[in-house]
Amino acid sequence: MMVFAAACGGGADSSSKETKAETEAAETVTIQVNTEGVGEIAVSEDGQAPVFDEEHSISSYVTNVPKGTSLTLSARTQEDSYQFSEWTKDGELYSEEAEITVTADADTEYIAVFSMFSGYEGEPVDDIKDAKTMGDILALPSEATGSTDEYYARAFKLHGTLYRAVSHITPEISTQLFELDFEDPDYDKKYNEIVAPLAIDQIDDIKALALSQEELDALAGKTAGELMDQGWTYSWYNLEDKIIGMENGICSYVVHYEGEPDSGAENEDDVIRPVTVASVSWDSIGDILADLMSEGE
Repeated sequence: MMVFAAACGGGADSSSKETKAETEAAETVTIQVNTEGVGEIAVSEDGQAPVFDEEHSISSYVTNVPKGTSLTLSARTQEDSYQFSEWTKDGELYSEEAEITVTADADTEYIAVFSMFSGYEGEPVDDIKDAKTMGDILALPSEATGSTDEYYARAFKLHGTLYRAVSHITPEISTQLFELDFEDPDYDKKYNEIVAPLAIDQIDDIKALALSQEELDALAGKTAGELMDQGWTYSWYNLEDKIIGMENGICSYVVHYEGEPDSGAENEDDVIRPVTVASVSWDSIGDILADLMSEGE
């Protein structure tokens, strides 16, 4: 009887282990790979080096793979005016290397981020504390630039953080920038020669200038018209997804709304005024000069 009991017990345990192993082997996760900016991706699931499609570039890739699968993701730019900036994983900085190997341990989205490139050949700083002139940051991935008669500003990324550098300039320098010909093949070189020597007077962490999540949450229940009366501006809206792109200061936000726009409004700005704000989230940098122009007035 003891031998029989032991045999039955061993069989049940073996069967349980096999079932568990089969369940784990059958479990799959979804990996999404996308791009932001002008660039393309290549993905390998077999341990080989990723191969870019030279005829049809890929900007989005979705795959379901067994949990634990190793994938290699590679990114490259498609235009000289853009450069690879970083990989994000579920919205957070993951790597600044163009080719990475990841393990599919959960449903995940990776995004290859590409930013504008000035064409400047100088060596950029590696520590924000070392940025003294615009030449120190010109080769870093850029999000936006702008100038007035008093200021030149540049938004750039360094180690995943979005900054804005500001220089005070003379009206003469502003005029030089304005008079440059976009069609000139040496446009970038001439532009960089003008701005590279400018001393940086202030550097801002863009996220520090944005409204806090608590402040954004407090906007729920207001109408888009009330936001506009408080100085918010809008640049686009999507009726299907019920979202609006709005700016406050130098930051751009995505507003999810409820209700229906006034499709019969004569003024385009009045179309979205009636809708009610459901939620607001930070999106990106908006008008890089907004607060600077306010200070100068």
